[in-house]
Amino acid sequence: MKIILLLVAICFGITGQSQTNNALHFDGVDDYVSTTKSAIQGNVARSFEAWIRTNENCIPGATGGVQQVIADMGTFVNGKRFTLNLLWANSVRLEIGGTGLSGTVAVNDSLWHHVAAVYDPSATKKVTLYVDGIVCATGNFTTTPATSAGNVVIGRRVDGANPFGGDIDAFRLWNIALTGADALALHDC
Repeated sequence: MKIILLLVAICFGITGQSQTNNALHFDGVDDYVSTTKSAIQGNVARSFEAWIRTNENCIPGATGGVQQVIADMGTFVNGKRFTLNLLWANSVRLEIGGTGLSGTVAVNDSLWHHVAAVYDPSATKKVTLYVDGIVCATGNFTTTPATSAGNVVIGRRVDGANPFGGDIDAFRLWNIALTGADALALHDC
């Protein structure tokens, strides 16, 4: 497997409840990391993964929550943006700008969780979401991803919206579709 981007920290000794003090803390207001790494372009396989810790309410509407963006790449046009975030059910969500797939396992409990989102254009179910190495959702987008140029941003959307409130560690962007065994192994590293 070829990793094309490794940011924040290397995963060592991470457990579901503790973490060494090397994660980046995002204040949910204006903290973010803008990389010089270009987005993976077109409709090709890719995966996002990270360790996160938050207690933010991510359910919009009557509950008063807001989307929390872990990482984003591309440009702010339908189908041209690829976003890993927390939204419905306070769970992981993968969007391509205009459509998305949401998990159902809440991760806003102030504990460390490993989240991963995989896009595999050759699979029957092209999108798979993982929380702590376990599949929490599979499905397809209604729009075909055609991610365009733009840098990878961690902690907010590329247009500056929906900043993350909490900690992010060991963020990785892969130019392959991680397997279930990969996601479990990365959780257990």
